[in-house]
Amino acid sequence: MISRDNECKILYVSIFFFTPGLSHIVQLAALRVDGSKFCRYVKLKQAMSLEASKVTGIAVQHGKVYLHGQEMPTCTLQKCLEDFNEWLSTCENPVILIAHNAMFDATIFINACLNTNQYDTTSAKVAGFLDTLQVLKHYYPGKRNYKQSTLVLDILQTSYTAHDALEDCKSLCQLYEHTKKVNSMSTDRLLEFTFPCQYVKEKVIHDKQTKCNKNSLQHMIDNSVISKMMAGKIAGSGLSLRSLQFAYKREVQNGVKTLFQEKVGSKCRVTNC
Repeated sequence: MISRDNECKILYVSIFFFTPGLSHIVQLAALRVDGSKFCRYVKLKQAMSLEASKVTGIAVQHGKVYLHGQEMPTCTLQKCLEDFNEWLSTCENPVILIAHNAMFDATIFINACLNTNQYDTTSAKVAGFLDTLQVLKHYYPGKRNYKQSTLVLDILQTSYTAHDALEDCKSLCQLYEHTKKVNSMSTDRLLEFTFPCQYVKEKVIHDKQTKCNKNSLQHMIDNSVISKMMAGKIAGSGLSLRSLQFAYKREVQNGVKTLFQEKVGSKCRVTNC
């Protein structure tokens, strides 16, 4: 949760991306309550799938981005994030970025910042993120689903052009401001649905290391030495194949077992086998 030590400005942010194995930002948009807007399309080397293009109206061909057949001005991811940080500088105080299912977007965003050496600049301007998915689940329990488009239709009795980052921002702003007003939400209550940039950064780094660790265990999975689930637990605990080999060499009989049973807090590192 974000501390209330500093007064923060609220910004609505939406990131449209596609995932051909690794998520790539296609469009980054943000909106301030005063109406100030930010929107950039990002150059890509890979084409989007036909299915994704049909849903969104966005197509990528030879690095160019087309929206409903019209070519959109693009920039590199580096320039996009530099421009975004410059736009954030127009806010006097640190900002909270509001997004629907915010951890998903925040992970993609912070990963991009880390990959372009923009994290320090961004985290100095962004206090963290607020997840409207959790806010709306709390204040509107029992909905048929919690997709943003469904909630806008159910609560605001209107629709919008989904899968466009800027339109997502506008509708989310209306939905959030309506919910805040109707439920008289206090700042302290809202902060319960937030998380800081540092938390996301640590998650991104941990996820990358876990993926690397799990890849090192693939030979053991392929030969049915361990299951995929067990490999995930081992990798998530920070262990790789090299860690297991070292433990085995150190003590053939019980080295790996001892390593797995090592206490981390009140729990075993991997399993109490």
